[in-house]
Amino acid sequence: MRGMIRHLYRCVFPVIMLMIPAFLCAGCSAAEKTEKNAAEQTAEQKKEDDFTLLTIGTADSGGSMYAASSAIAAAITLRDDNIRFNIIASTGSFHNIEGLKTREMDLAMVSADAAAEAAEGRGHFEGKQEKDLRAVCAVYPSLSNWLTLSDSSLEYVSDLKGRKAAIGPEDSATEIAAKKALKALGMDPEAPGFINAGLGSGADMVASGEVDAVHAFAGAPVPGLAGLARNHACRLLKYRDEELQKILDAEPAYFPVTILAGTYPGQKEDIRTFGVKCLLCVSADMPEEQVYHLTGLICDALPDLAEQGAMLSQMADPSFLMEDLPVELHPGAKRCFEERFAEEQK
Repeated sequence: MRGMIRHLYRCVFPVIMLMIPAFLCAGCSAAEKTEKNAAEQTAEQKKEDDFTLLTIGTADSGGSMYAASSAIAAAITLRDDNIRFNIIASTGSFHNIEGLKTREMDLAMVSADAAAEAAEGRGHFEGKQEKDLRAVCAVYPSLSNWLTLSDSSLEYVSDLKGRKAAIGPEDSATEIAAKKALKALGMDPEAPGFINAGLGSGADMVASGEVDAVHAFAGAPVPGLAGLARNHACRLLKYRDEELQKILDAEPAYFPVTILAGTYPGQKEDIRTFGVKCLLCVSADMPEEQVYHLTGLICDALPDLAEQGAMLSQMADPSFLMEDLPVELHPGAKRCFEERFAEEQK
């Protein structure tokens, strides 16, 4: 037995001794690989940590706020790939103002009439004035668009009395503008026929016959309404001159504007309506250098943004961007505009 053990020892031990270096090398290789993977993960994490993620509050995904925010976010990221955006749909301006206050949003699209109410503590913001709302720039004019099917007997907005219409999401700028217009025209905006619906879903309800018309207070053409007009023969409802003046008298932030023929598929005539600027807003406490940088990137992108379609075309005009706003420009935006457009301001 002892002889057998000595024999095994002489045979096996040398093999084991030869295998040890291989195991050690394999261990070293595995350790080096693990260390390399950890270093790569750390570098990748560091790269991700270098990104600035910003949230933009918009409105109904079938409306212009969402489309405009997406265009601005894409333009900024194209020029600074360390900035990323989370674009969220909301019920619109009033929700977005609250979202800036609660830090749910870093930037937000806000209709100028809603911004004016917030800054002045009236209307929806009665008794809860928002003093920290600031503008980065105006982006596009929101227009009152009422769309109906061509075979409808409706011609003017005032013909909606006793009829059914989708007037926008609850507490949205679209709903508020519709109610102000209806009230100025002598109709009860709380009548059961006037219902809340998103712009896209409201357009679908017109197509199915559930309602007679849909309202949108957004940049024209409104995506959801344009889709309806592409698939069905439609026309825009009109305001008489005296009716339009009553609406303008009721809300100082509104101004007269025309939806040009051809804006919507099949639209053969200009339609006079009212509008308001739609603003890109932030909170007053957003760092000045951050707003300055973002505004600079937007300025760099202005030619491209203005060429994307009629909705953003007015961004090519510096006076549209920074004048006649219901709230103060953020200091970062103001400094950027003063540097970029010094000649235009003289």
